Amino acid sequence: HYYANGRKKLFTEADLIEKAIAKHIRLHGAPNDEKSAKRLFGHLMRRGFQYDLIARRLRAIGKGMDEQDI
Repeated sequence: HYYANGRKKLFTEADLIEKAIAKHIRLHGAPNDEKSAKRLFGHLMRRGFQYDLIARRLRAIGKGMDEQDI
């Protein structure tokens, strides 16, 4: 189980991947090319997240970045 602020709270896998992505972006910057996206993908795979969940989240991040760039 995962705990937050001393309270018992079970985090979903979606919550955990969001936290992992946010930390990676905070430390390494947002993926702005294919190489950095692959690096983030590999990092999340090594952390044990499911392929489908990672792919969905990275696609969403990519779409959000495309919309911001326009």
